[in-house]
Amino acid sequence: MRAIEEGRGLEKLLKLAKARVDEETIRIRDLEMARKNVAASIEALDAKIMTEQRVAATDARIMMDLKNFLDGAAGKRLTLLSTLDGLAEEISNGETDLATAFTEMKKLEHLIDLAHDNKKRRSAKFELEQLDEAASRLNAARR
Repeated sequence: MRAIEEGRGLEKLLKLAKARVDEETIRIRDLEMARKNVAASIEALDAKIMTEQRVAATDARIMMDLKNFLDGAAGKRLTLLSTLDGLAEEISNGETDLATAFTEMKKLEHLIDLAHDNKKRRSAKFELEQLDEAASRLNAARR
């Protein structure tokens, strides 16, 4: 009875471990998507800066506004780069968490396999004992 309860407990733990692996996988995927979006925003900002510089080069009146634009764009770019760094760190932490969760899941799968193997061995041993006992009774009855 105790082995059955332990087996059920391991199955529940395995289910939770699989859910954690799934959650971490989704979290990393979402962070990767966010990182791609931020990188695309940086590229778009750089393209906008280049466009504004080309336009300002053709008109002296716009040149004065360009400085304000460039100051604002530089601040925005720093913020985006900081966000990109933060996302990279979160992704790295997520990958570590995923590896830990995956290892835990594999350990539980191994324990469940061992429990099943032990159950089969106990069952086979019990059957052999039953057969031995029946053979002993049969031999005793023949004498």
